[in-house]
Amino acid sequence: MMAEVVIKYIHRVYATVIIDSGRTYNSVMERDKPSVKLALEEKGYNVDEAGEIYPI
Repeated sequence: MMAEVVIKYIHRVYATVIIDSGRTYNSVMERDKPSVKLALEEKGYNVDEAGEIYPI
């Protein structure tokens, strides 16, 4: 069974802060990482294995 990933407003805010403020993906709590990763993808960014973001 696959877990459902829900993107909430706060996850989109986290993604914006990561993009605009130089915060890192690794600073996001583990439980929120899948949703924040999807929010970053919505904004045109991908996350590598080290937690660095880059434009798609």
